[in-house]
Amino acid sequence: AAFSGHTEVLHVLIEAGADVNARDVQQGTALHFAAFNNHMEVARMLIEAGADVDARELGGSTALQLASEGKADVRLMALLGHDAPKTKRRGGRKRKQKRK
Repeated sequence: AAFSGHTEVLHVLIEAGADVNARDVQQGTALHFAAFNNHMEVARMLIEAGADVDARELGGSTALQLASEGKADVRLMALLGHDAPKTKRRGGRKRKQKRK
């Protein structure tokens, strides 16, 4: 549902008690898939249902980082980054730090 942007299916799954933080074999969550594929409404639904915005997949990326690498627009990245702590990213820089 998250990969394809199916909000109706996601709603049914959440109402049925699905784990919004379940992981695939690459340690990705539904929020990772929604973020990378620019499914803003799905991402919003997952966050409201308790999805961990700081979860990292096997490569070390958060949903926000995948959104910035994918086709996400600014609104989705703002949604994902709103409550995210200023943790170090791959490369050792914090999210708010600029490259020198």
